[in-house]
Amino acid sequence: MFIVEVTIVLLLILLAWFWSVSMKYRDIGLLLVSKACIEEGVQLLDESIVCTKMSFHRQSMGHWAVQRVYQFDFSEDGENRRRGAIHLLGSEMTFLSLGLRAVH
Repeated sequence: MFIVEVTIVLLLILLAWFWSVSMKYRDIGLLLVSKACIEEGVQLLDESIVCTKMSFHRQSMGHWAVQRVYQFDFSEDGENRRRGAIHLLGSEMTFLSLGLRAVH
């Protein structure tokens, strides 16, 4: 029974660590998106981004990293709602799209 309890505690610790790391990268993505929206003169709606996909990819140096794909909504004039996306490989932005206009 001791091994089951230790396994459960370790799984809870792992889950807490994963959640903490995920929040850190979400905050990085949100900061990059906010900056891009300001630079492009559009308004980030809801001040949030949503992770839609996670997968493993190689970085430029050959190391494996988690690629996270986030989506967000923005508006050009306050009337419409458009969808944008940002891809993070580790903490590096690899792609940013504001609807039809690709920024990076």
